[in-house]
Amino acid sequence: MTRMARGEEGITLVEVLIAMAIFALVVVSVDASVTVLNGRANGMSQSNQAIDQLQVAEQTIVRDVHAANSWCTPVPNPTYGCATFTQTPSATDLKFTANMDGATPTVEFQITGGSLTMKKNNGAAMTLLSNLDPTSAFIIPTSQTTPPLPVVGNTTYYTSIGVTLTMDSPRVGASQMTKTTVADSTVEVWNVEYACSTAQGTPC
Repeated sequence: MTRMARGEEGITLVEVLIAMAIFALVVVSVDASVTVLNGRANGMSQSNQAIDQLQVAEQTIVRDVHAANSWCTPVPNPTYGCATFTQTPSATDLKFTANMDGATPTVEFQITGGSLTMKKNNGAAMTLLSNLDPTSAFIIPTSQTTPPLPVVGNTTYYTSIGVTLTMDSPRVGASQMTKTTVADSTVEVWNVEYACSTAQGTPC
């Protein structure tokens, strides 16, 4: 009886089981790595989406605030708009008229209930952002300029506004929630600055 060489005998059941176990470990490791990478990619994608949404909202506010020509009363005078500057901007409410596209619409931005909304001419509110963190706010300057005006007496001018928008991403209460912030500490109110300078004869 002749014995076959080792190479001719094939492989044993034990060797098959060992090979399968090693293969399974490799598959599990690769799968875990792919899962981690996918999670990180999704997190980055959600963060990028949050930044995009915040930037669009912030740019909308900046564009309209630049064009503001007065801060409003709660119900603007239909003849004179908001020319008396009687409503003080607040941390959650900016309401003003603006010179835009040949018109002077009333514009209002509000931060309420975790959302940022915008109204024009006191119409329906349009939601610009959801999932806002409570730290989101409009920052009102601590000093105001009150130049003498011969027609309406002393008028308070707010020539800049700060904006800080922080959004929970992807949603409030999510297991992997992150916070994304876009801030602009000084949004100059160009038309108000111009009116103030004209009234005073010097920059405000």
